[in-house]
Amino acid sequence: MTDARFVHLHVHSPFSFLDGASAIDELVRNAAELGMPALALTDHDNLSGAVRFVQACTAAGIKPIIGCELTLAGGWHLTALAASPKGYANLCRIVSAAHLNNPRGKPRAAWEDLIRHRKDVLFLSGCRRGEIPALLYQRRFREAEEAARRYRDALGRDRFLLELEATELPGQHAVNQALVELAQRLGLMAVATGNVHYATRARHPVHDVLRCIALGITLEDPHPRRPFNDQLHLIPPAVMQERLAWFPRAVDNTRAVAERCEPALVLGRPRHPRFPLPGGETAQGLLHQLTWAGARRRYGRISPALRRRIQEELAIIDHLAMADYFLVAWDVVQFARSRGIRSSGRGSAADSVVAYCLGLTEVDAFRRNLRFERFMSIERGEPPDIDIDFEAERRDEVAAYVYERYGRDHVAAVATYHTYHARGAIREVGKVLGFAAEEIDAVAKRMPHLPADAIERALQRYPELRPAAGQIPYFLGSAAWGWSATRGICKG
Repeated sequence: MTDARFVHLHVHSPFSFLDGASAIDELVRNAAELGMPALALTDHDNLSGAVRFVQACTAAGIKPIIGCELTLAGGWHLTALAASPKGYANLCRIVSAAHLNNPRGKPRAAWEDLIRHRKDVLFLSGCRRGEIPALLYQRRFREAEEAARRYRDALGRDRFLLELEATELPGQHAVNQALVELAQRLGLMAVATGNVHYATRARHPVHDVLRCIALGITLEDPHPRRPFNDQLHLIPPAVMQERLAWFPRAVDNTRAVAERCEPALVLGRPRHPRFPLPGGETAQGLLHQLTWAGARRRYGRISPALRRRIQEELAIIDHLAMADYFLVAWDVVQFARSRGIRSSGRGSAADSVVAYCLGLTEVDAFRRNLRFERFMSIERGEPPDIDIDFEAERRDEVAAYVYERYGRDHVAAVATYHTYHARGAIREVGKVLGFAAEEIDAVAKRMPHLPADAIERALQRYPELRPAAGQIPYFLGSAAWGWSATRGICKG
């Protein structure tokens, strides 16, 4: 176990699309092996990896710190960490506004939103693309100090920290010295970071290829946005202490920051919506009334077998405290029908007679003898999944109703992420490696049965990728990988 005084507070995963070359599990596992008591996740302009990150940290026995690297107006970067559940909620608000108030794919966090939602959020001055470090790299010292004062006064002396990177960039040591001088003059804390984009140095070629894909260039093309060296890994604490031996407090301060951050996202707690009930009603009572009324409407006569089936389903729903969940789904479907908006329930909800009686699905699970346990069971104890499709042209009307009925602070859109599969990965990587289009096509069409010698020939052309040979399955989009494509990342 190494000295655990240092904690990485600036870390990217594959959710920093095409800018993170190690899976979350790998990052967490390596941090734990290095003896770190905590780890932060700070992907670009999103919190999409938060749940997976918390699960991985919990399994590894280290504290998760949820954050993100925000892009501000002007393209400046700013690292943000949630110090509590309130801070996580505020960070969600900042990120949501950054996406909603700007063109698709170009989120920008507004200065006003940072100030409005700064409570329980810690802000670090960022990598070399942060405003203050960038000015220092350009030797514009007076402007850098003015910017630092502006951040400090707006965000709070206790919330704004100066970030010293130790990734061995040209001129970095001089910039770090200037940042320490600023910290001392302005009464700010300085913390060491590594700007992590992959777990180990062996992942550097993978990261370089990902950046080339994002930039639309080949490995032969120089570009200022490509990684400068192979130091964007989880640098061990001992190495960080050595690199910042001239100012060891920056390393110690990372542990202090980690201790300030409470668990921001607690998993496992029920977070079900609450249906607005009439006076004197309970969710269970109303659900039972609506279900039996629907049964009489659907079936006319309720046979003993049907009654027994409905009672059994309601008992499980009651036991798992899911009445509100069913009522909210019923409410949204009722609204759609009142407006003539077509809807259709699908998936495992079709195994529920209660869902059929409520009009959530048109599949009669009783007559088809479908098993309710596929949908819900006490043994699994998991929330059910009620999927309802609404006609695309009028889906916004339904969304507007949900926002108005339940409040914007209680409703969120859900995104899905497209990941590279074998053929897509081969095509993208082939372009970066400089293969001809017909050569890429011939190889891609042979997937998933690509012979090992074909990979070997590709590596012979680019010996600098030899260290990544063992990682070639990642290029092929294996199940262990999580490359998230930049196009089509969200769908309703």
